[in-house]
Amino acid sequence: MKIIAVDNFARETEADILVATGIVSEDYGQVMRDALQDKYGGNDAPQYYRLVEDAYVLSRGLADMI
Repeated sequence: MKIIAVDNFARETEADILVATGIVSEDYGQVMRDALQDKYGGNDAPQYYRLVEDAYVLSRGLADMI
């Protein structure tokens, strides 16, 4: 599993950011994600954090549209 940061305002031009990879369990990943969200997230934060499967392909933002 991995943790990514995605745009909080759903702008398709913003790329996803890989924050952590190689997370061995979903429980551990949720603790990490919640800690990141509590510290750096929020309604007005530029990103929010998601726990996704290893197969998830990161969006490259504007580069995906060209």
